[in-house]
Amino acid sequence: MSKLPGFAASALVLQLWSAQSHADDTTIVRQFERGFRLTIAPSVYFPTGAGKTGFGLGIEGRYGIDLGSVIVAPGAMFTTYFGDRNVYTGAGTVRLTFPVGRFGPYVEGGLGFGGITSPSQSGALLMAGAGFMLYIGDRLGLGLSVRYEKITSSDFEAVILGPSILLTF
Repeated sequence: MSKLPGFAASALVLQLWSAQSHADDTTIVRQFERGFRLTIAPSVYFPTGAGKTGFGLGIEGRYGIDLGSVIVAPGAMFTTYFGDRNVYTGAGTVRLTFPVGRFGPYVEGGLGFGGITSPSQSGALLMAGAGFMLYIGDRLGLGLSVRYEKITSSDFEAVILGPSILLTF
């Protein structure tokens, strides 16, 4: 049983080394980023204004359109943040992914609506972020997302950090 972590690390290194030999081949990124995608998005938020650190759970949908050097993906997101107060957000989004081998760095932005409980406040949601996905194999991708969100006419302003794990069957 103690050899399992070493084996897993070795397999990951070999997979990444193999991926490096195909650095110019962006097929796998395009395979995962084109077309319709619906994801569940767990996250941790760190308020830059009032409030305490909490966690969030959201759903995001997008449709990736491959334009060659960039994949443009318009979509929508709905997230609830739980902490010392609840925050509800929904927005139209655009994500731009720039395929580089098995690596898919991206930037995203959005505009929508946000509401807060305790005290009750609402306003326009402004969102900007960046992240990456690393497609390790034909069925596995790992990544990280960082976003900044602000609800106007309120004191909600936060940096959102979320992992990305993609498994396909």
